[in-house]
Amino acid sequence: MIHESADRRTPIATAAGGALLRRIRPLDALITLLIVATVLPLSRIAFQPSFIENIAFENPNVYDLKIEVSDAGRTGWMAVTTARRNGTTVAQDVYDIGDVWVFRFTTQGQEGGEVRVTRSELAGDEWHLRIPEQVGVQLHAKSAPEPP
Repeated sequence: MIHESADRRTPIATAAGGALLRRIRPLDALITLLIVATVLPLSRIAFQPSFIENIAFENPNVYDLKIEVSDAGRTGWMAVTTARRNGTTVAQDVYDIGDVWVFRFTTQGQEGGEVRVTRSELAGDEWHLRIPEQVGVQLHAKSAPEPP
């Protein structure tokens, strides 16, 4: 129901229950807009994920290896790259997992093992990880066929 104020210039609406609703004043709208315009970009900066530009994976094994990474708690695995056999593969823009990185290596549906390293170890090795030859040994023991 709409009532007119005592001076008959500004309409005032009342909602059920008697709550008074008033029109938004332009100054209130401007202040709200300025707050949102300031806080929103700052929140994006504060919570923006970090990425490692390049990580080189040296694979001395005869298998192409699918590489996945997780944090220390193994809360979820994320694909990184496929490391080509007997060579070095560089993965670009890898999500920064944090202080502890756990890499998992698989091929042809078989798991070849994991390597746990700290962020400081990776950085100290200039973001280069040599995949252990033991990964290939484990895969061979699981009867993963060697590629031609």
